[in-house]
Amino acid sequence: MLACFGLLPQAQAQTNTAYGNGALVSLTSGVWNSGFGFEALNHDTAGSNNTATGLRSLFSDTNGSYNSANGVYEFLKEHRKVEELQATVAHQRKDFQAAIAHERKEMETVVAQLKEQAAQIQKVSAQLEMSKPAPSLVVNQP
Repeated sequence: MLACFGLLPQAQAQTNTAYGNGALVSLTSGVWNSGFGFEALNHDTAGSNNTATGLRSLFSDTNGSYNSANGVYEFLKEHRKVEELQATVAHQRKDFQAAIAHERKEMETVVAQLKEQAAQIQKVSAQLEMSKPAPSLVVNQP
């Protein structure tokens, strides 16, 4: 017999299932809720179609509907995944920043080489200008 184990007598809601100390104790009008475990759906007052399994699953949900949770174990699994993703992002950020720094140095080298080549071109152009023969004036006499 699982039905209404955790519900208080003043609860007006129907078609709910609670099993565990403090499960669905605040429910007043919600329907089709299932709370299994210590304080599952503890603060739910008007939510409907919720399923909570495990220690304090959906503990703070007050009037949400169509929620599902599997308690602390599932939370810890998801938290571990988040931590792993955060570590991956940090590693990728570090790699990306290192790649940007490398590319920046490469670009600085290319710019310096271009400036050097431009200076050499100007020098050679000036030398060519200086090595041109002076114009000579030829006078034709009749």
